[in-house]
Amino acid sequence: MAERKVAWKPRAENALIGKRISRIDGVEKATGHAKYAADINTESTLYARVLTCPHAHAKVAQLNVEPAKKIKGVHAVHIFRDVGSEIRWDGTPVAAVAAERVEIAEDAVHAIEVKYEQLPFFVDEEDLEAAQKLDEANLDAEGRLKQVAREAGHIQRTKLLIDQQQGDVAAALARAKAVHTGYYGIATISHMCLEPHGSHCEWDGEDQLNVHLSTQRVTGTSGMFAGPLGLDATDVTITCNYVGGGFGSKFAVDEWDMACAKMAKEAGRPVRLMLDRATELKIAGTRPSGFAEVTIAADDQGNIIAWDSHHWGTGGVRGGTVRPGQYPYVFSFKNRNRKATGIATNCGSNRAWRAPPHPQLCALTDTAIDDLAAKLKMDSYDVFMKNLDKTPRADVYAEEMKIAAKLIGWKEKWHPHGKSGRAAAELGGGHVKRGLGMALHHWGGNAHAATCRLKVNPDGTVESFAGSQDLGTGTRTVIAIVLAETFGLPLSMVKVHIGSSLYPASNGSGGSTTVGGVTGPNRRAGLEALW
Repeated sequence: MAERKVAWKPRAENALIGKRISRIDGVEKATGHAKYAADINTESTLYARVLTCPHAHAKVAQLNVEPAKKIKGVHAVHIFRDVGSEIRWDGTPVAAVAAERVEIAEDAVHAIEVKYEQLPFFVDEEDLEAAQKLDEANLDAEGRLKQVAREAGHIQRTKLLIDQQQGDVAAALARAKAVHTGYYGIATISHMCLEPHGSHCEWDGEDQLNVHLSTQRVTGTSGMFAGPLGLDATDVTITCNYVGGGFGSKFAVDEWDMACAKMAKEAGRPVRLMLDRATELKIAGTRPSGFAEVTIAADDQGNIIAWDSHHWGTGGVRGGTVRPGQYPYVFSFKNRNRKATGIATNCGSNRAWRAPPHPQLCALTDTAIDDLAAKLKMDSYDVFMKNLDKTPRADVYAEEMKIAAKLIGWKEKWHPHGKSGRAAAELGGGHVKRGLGMALHHWGGNAHAATCRLKVNPDGTVESFAGSQDLGTGTRTVIAIVLAETFGLPLSMVKVHIGSSLYPASNGSGGSTTVGGVTGPNRRAGLEALW
């Protein structure tokens, strides 16, 4: 008997995999029939609005929610932060109201009486000198916060994260053909999911909670609701048929989701609480900033022989910046000095965002190399190629660069810095400029853990059930393609069920792991069903 092996067919034998396939849920999304958490409106749903603090740093001095409770149509009020609570960034939730209509909830929020005691704050993530001067004034000789500063509400603003020396940078600079010194920066960016963070919560009796959650992690979030509510995870059902963006910021159950569940319990009616756009921008997560002073040098052949940098930035109140140990990015230079300082700012904390923090590190590194190439009067492609021996996978990068250069016509289109180039001339010159740039990236993503349940029906159709989600990667479609390929069926005979915590467990969608994660178990289940 031939050995049975779970594997993929050779590419040439595939009828669907690797082909251009329309998304099976594309029409639903394009026509508005797809229902997101923000669209859920079950019978008697109440609508919630949130009162947020307008100050970067403050204490709640007075809070009276009784005027809101007295407004007709208000059914529940939740307090996030009562009198005496410290608020450390603008947009922090203070209270929430659930009412019959959105406008009633908004009126009730405005009726809440609140006063704040404003405290010292710092929000300029780029101004390292100003942050250091604050610490000079507020820290003692041992680097501890002075009592008077603590009582006034100050905190330590800067922290040295790394200060490393490798090789002899000074000697390398002395013998270099070209030395470039530049200043580079990537400011903090706020997550701005098309569908804001939030949920729709509905109780079934006293101990069964049904949540439509905008999340990139269907499996696992039940327990995040259950613990604080005194429930078992099996008492909470999470549904997320569609999610309008997340990219790292929607892995957890947030305090506003808990407030939604509690207000639904208090009111005895479903409640929908989605952050408004302004609040979404302030508190739903940011990408850390990075600013750098860089000196970089090369010999007359374009070999980079020295790197000296100091970079800083913020990840919010906890300080931090883009990862110090990965800068310079991808390249490891023999003579290298690197220093990094984190700045604590009164801004919302960071959350993961599309390969954190690789985009910032890439920009801060590769723009400096490109500027060095300009000083050498060399094509930046050639300078990058010359220095691939300082990367972990020189052979891979070299082949990728050759392919990319051919596809975009690098040698025909590249021009030195400050030159308009043929492409710009063809556009008529003026203020319109075109150019080419080089960048190298790496990412260590792998397939995540996942399971599924497969059902083969008497009529030959196949159904898959998995507690995964579609963050935009086409989860339903890739599962359907795999099963159709495995069974030799048309896509129309495959139905994919995802987006429920009642289905078999699957990890969250992040780090470019979902397609690999969900296809493997479906391929295995399909083959085993055929065997």
